[in-house]
Amino acid sequence: MTYLGLLEIAIRIPGSDSLKAKRHVLRSLKDRIRGQFNVSFAEIDEMSIWQRADLAASAVAASQHRVEEILHRVLRIIENNPDVEVLESHIELF
Repeated sequence: MTYLGLLEIAIRIPGSDSLKAKRHVLRSLKDRIRGQFNVSFAEIDEMSIWQRADLAASAVAASQHRVEEILHRVLRIIENNPDVEVLESHIELF
């Protein structure tokens, strides 16, 4: 059986003073995470606001436990990034 997980996360980027700066922070963060985990990212809202981003990350694996583990580790990486502040997050498993 295959399991799918979705992490929705709202972040604040306090140091961003333009959309270009926001994209740089997000690209760096997503590339770092993709280098460690096989996850997909999409910016799902707040695309034109400089200091905020709503992201979705998805993961697929053969076990529900593995999907949950991956998404929790992705969340920890984002929470520990000094360039962003996590406003809220939510994980769903399918």
